[in-house]
Amino acid sequence: MAKVLAQLTGKDAGSRGNRVNGSTIPLEKIMSNILLVARKRPVVIQSLFPAIDGAPPPEGEIMQYAQRLKELKKAGAEIPLVQIYSATRPMARTGQAVVICL
Repeated sequence: MAKVLAQLTGKDAGSRGNRVNGSTIPLEKIMSNILLVARKRPVVIQSLFPAIDGAPPPEGEIMQYAQRLKELKKAGAEIPLVQIYSATRPMARTGQAVVICL
């Protein structure tokens, strides 16, 4: 089973995802890559919902995340498990982010 690490909110891998990871990968690319793999084999989605500067994720971003999962499932993605965890962490600094996208 494949494990996918992805931020599924916002237009560029998530507005908060940009602050945490420094990601510039378009959401459409992330979604299409997850779908490409998840149509062929089961995929576990693992997601981080961190507190940033002490603030929890906005409710709107959580709703966007759930909608993206629904879109993937409707399009034929086999997602038997979604793992969600939280953490408090500082923002990424420019030039220090590493993003892996299947």
